[in-house]
Amino acid sequence: MSKHSNSLYPLIRDFLIVYLPKQKAASPHTVKSYKESLNLLIDYTKEAMSVPMMKIDFETLTRNHLENFLDWLETTRECSISTRNQRLTAIKSFYAYASNRDITVVSFAGEINKIPAKQIEKVHDLKYFSEEALELILQQPDTSNKKEMRNLFFMILLYDTGARKQEILDLRLNNVHITSKEPYVVLTGKGQQTRLVPLMAKTVDHYKKYISLDLHGKEQP
Repeated sequence: MSKHSNSLYPLIRDFLIVYLPKQKAASPHTVKSYKESLNLLIDYTKEAMSVPMMKIDFETLTRNHLENFLDWLETTRECSISTRNQRLTAIKSFYAYASNRDITVVSFAGEINKIPAKQIEKVHDLKYFSEEALELILQQPDTSNKKEMRNLFFMILLYDTGARKQEILDLRLNNVHITSKEPYVVLTGKGQQTRLVPLMAKTVDHYKKYISLDLHGKEQP
């Protein structure tokens, strides 16, 4: 038994029984999760390295060993990346505590702390308005009023082009081109990058109705 194994289990005990619940005021759920993480690591080490439990020490739990443990969680236990990261956070938290209590653990904690959390691929579920919902929304503006007609046009333009709010706010009349065979609008995005976005015939019709109204909401001759 090495000198480090003499401190490993007492430090785990103090971490779970004293530090987390009494000093850190962690919830019982957090304490349980951290305990499970450390238990899994010890169990994995016993099986993977054929090491008796009482001979496991900080020198056994190297960075490479912990990285193998995290991969084992994903592949063998089929844990999610989120669960993998939670286990890593719990173990890092223990090492941070242990290094503050025992200076000989500092070098081990430094290596463990270099292990990055695994990035979770973000999946965006796009949800679209139903035709009925969209129609209901577009019926709200009072088209006899120029401001309301403007609002309706911008709502339709947003839907048609998929433009950002700021791109619509930055629009000028000369950005809308409806005289060409294929009508389009010039949008200016981040970094002053411009792009040409084609317009549907219905969008062009609403634009023409909007600019045909004067300030009093009457059609110009």
